[in-house]
Amino acid sequence: MTDVTSIGDGSSRLPRRPVTEFRIYYAIIFILALPTTALLGWLRSVVMRDGAGIRRGIIDRARNDAATIAPLVFSA
Repeated sequence: MTDVTSIGDGSSRLPRRPVTEFRIYYAIIFILALPTTALLGWLRSVVMRDGAGIRRGIIDRARNDAATIAPLVFSA
């Protein structure tokens, strides 16, 4: 005979993280990353004549920084 008590009704999902809060953190970090790390990194690529770094662009750098840092801040 099958024990159906351990299977459950399928409603035992993990709780969802608040998406709005994550987006707020992401936006704040993105805005802060634009003038600091992204712009300075792009200028460094221009001075050092790093072609791949120049093509990457300031927005892409800031987006990458925000995508890396926001989950770390949100999970803490």
